[in-house]
Amino acid sequence: MGTEFQANLADWGPYFGFVGTAAATLLGLLFVAASLRLDIFRNAETADVREFARLTLLSFLIPLILAGLALMPHEQPPRLAIPILVLAIIGLLVTIHMCREWIRLNPARTRASSPNSYQPWQWEGWVHMVLVGCAYLTMMVVAFLLLRGSDAAFLLLGVVEGWMLVVGTLNAWVMLTNANVDGKS
Repeated sequence: MGTEFQANLADWGPYFGFVGTAAATLLGLLFVAASLRLDIFRNAETADVREFARLTLLSFLIPLILAGLALMPHEQPPRLAIPILVLAIIGLLVTIHMCREWIRLNPARTRASSPNSYQPWQWEGWVHMVLVGCAYLTMMVVAFLLLRGSDAAFLLLGVVEGWMLVVGTLNAWVMLTNANVDGKS
């Protein structure tokens, strides 16, 4: 099983290298974009933007770490599966924490009761949090598939990495185009 696993891992090496490079590039661009709008992150009225930025940061950082893990030499599936499982659990816990902060920072509002307080980007934030949370759950499935010796684990890991890059890019776009300093959309 070890040589088949190593062969499958080697076959996926170029893809993981591509994803790692893309994730590192997008992470760098996120830092540049965030540094251009630092006033948003310092404003107490837009603290939810800071939390959303953390979600976006993880959406690029996790695929970068996954690519690094996948490119490391591994003799047996558990040496890759266990770090992926740990990373998925940490990511899921961080996402749950961010959801709690999002709820705290964005009390329930409706258009009827207060039309000026409704921010369309907030519902988009929830959608993106769910998408990232599902990616972490899928990473857990990848870890279990790796432990069972399934070839599908690499395909699913590749999908999760791409998924997180797309969601992270959408997160960055939503955050940078819809979150204003004055707290209004």
